[in-house]
Amino acid sequence: MTSFNESQLQERISRTWDESIVPSLVEYIKIPNKSPSFEPAWEELGHMEQALQLALDWSKSNLPEKAQIQVKRSAGRTPPVVDRPSREKERECTDVRAFGQTTGNGRMG
Repeated sequence: MTSFNESQLQERISRTWDESIVPSLVEYIKIPNKSPSFEPAWEELGHMEQALQLALDWSKSNLPEKAQIQVKRSAGRTPPVVDRPSREKERECTDVRAFGQTTGNGRMG
């Protein structure tokens, strides 16, 4: 593991935001993705899938060591992304939903 002093850490954080996070967020915002409550044809339009793929691509390239990402799909529901870190003896990790899954009525499922 690399050791950083405070100024090196701040520089790395700033560089990551400027070079990776902000450009990805700008692209994400450009996608006209709407909740099923506001866009009944969300599946056919494919905007949610496009947004999901963008988020997956960024997440996969920035995953912590031994972490995995899975997309769970259920017909007619928006797919949540589930991060399943490795289970180590020092700590037990539970599933973390990175994106909420909604039913067709827009409620969290």
